[in-house]
Amino acid sequence: MYLENRRSKLFLFGIMAVFYFFAYFQRVAVPGTIFNRLQSDLGISAASVTALSSMFMCVYASTQLFVGMLADRYGGMKVLISGGVLFCIGAFMFPYSTSVPGLFISRIITGLGTSCLYLSIVKETDNMFGKKNFSVMLGLIFFIGYSGGLAGTLPFERVVSVFGWRESLKVIALISTLILLAIMLVPRHRSEKEKDKTSFSFKPLWIILKNKYSLPLFFSGSVNFAVYFTIQTVIGKKFLEDYVSMSSYAAASFTCLMMLFTMFTLLSSGIVSKLLGNRRRIFINTATSLSVLSSIMMICGLKFGFSGFFFLICYIMFGVSSGFSTIFASMARELNPPECMALSLGLLNGLCYVLVAIISNIAGFIMDAFKDSVIRTAHSVIYPAGAYMAVFWMLFGLSAVSFLVSFMIRETNGNHIYPEAKSI
Repeated sequence: MYLENRRSKLFLFGIMAVFYFFAYFQRVAVPGTIFNRLQSDLGISAASVTALSSMFMCVYASTQLFVGMLADRYGGMKVLISGGVLFCIGAFMFPYSTSVPGLFISRIITGLGTSCLYLSIVKETDNMFGKKNFSVMLGLIFFIGYSGGLAGTLPFERVVSVFGWRESLKVIALISTLILLAIMLVPRHRSEKEKDKTSFSFKPLWIILKNKYSLPLFFSGSVNFAVYFTIQTVIGKKFLEDYVSMSSYAAASFTCLMMLFTMFTLLSSGIVSKLLGNRRRIFINTATSLSVLSSIMMICGLKFGFSGFFFLICYIMFGVSSGFSTIFASMARELNPPECMALSLGLLNGLCYVLVAIISNIAGFIMDAFKDSVIRTAHSVIYPAGAYMAVFWMLFGLSAVSFLVSFMIRETNGNHIYPEAKSI
């Protein structure tokens, strides 16, 4: 049985987007929002906690190209369901794990499952709605996904404060499983049976990698996102608790606002770009400059002991900087041959999360280098200002290089400018 009417397609799109909501929730909520609880409950180091994030991101990033090929060959729905099963298994395993190896294994499985969802949903959306409505639907996917990230900040912190992190994550895993079952029971649309028999080939990847136009974009885009995401999901909340002495609720409200500004910018940046004649580079230069400025301000705030409100401004600026991801993605499409559109987006997405994994892991090791100066309480491990100063100097250095490289990116004005576009 196949979906024929628009209402049925919208229903399927809706439940797929909700499933993506919970997948994005897992990226943001664990470990950042429950950093202290994981440390105190399990007695593990900061490096072990940040490794939970880096393992997830490494698996997610390293499988993006492969998942895209699978979705092209076997259909997005099959890959989505296969990945969804892994995602739900990992989501259930994490709150039941009582050892560090168990936590690591569960996050690897969750990351592997999550890696199958985004590109599969994008492919199914393209199949159902075509090019005419694709950009609008893709915008909704981004917004709903980031809403899941938003739920993983303050709302999740409040739920955890009442029910505990294990019970909260068990319920979320159950809801995710029920949504997956609903997706499996919905009739398929007719395009699902007309699979693209594209064979596996690395030729399109080679064309992208040797394209001198796209490499600066991939570097700036991935660094810009990774700096933001490391703060959003790994150290941002804990920094506020340790250095500014904020409560868990207040710190989570800051990362929540950070995510809100990201979502608003994601929705508005494409519209503003269109009103300005589809100019792109001005937004990319703005994004990278905001990251540099925010990093400098964080360092100054640490040095001079500024208040929590000052750091909120920094967090909002980081959030706005990341919100220009829609422009980076648009340029990835426009700087490469039309035949490589999906692969170029997948490569950019993968690089973003590879850098998140690397940077968050380095941040954990930097913090643990100050372990002799930590203060241990019954509920948390408090790191000194020097540990965070070192982390933010690292983020500043990366942001500064990204800013300089962003001026090497060519303006596209919304057009494909790859000079040798040809069939692959």
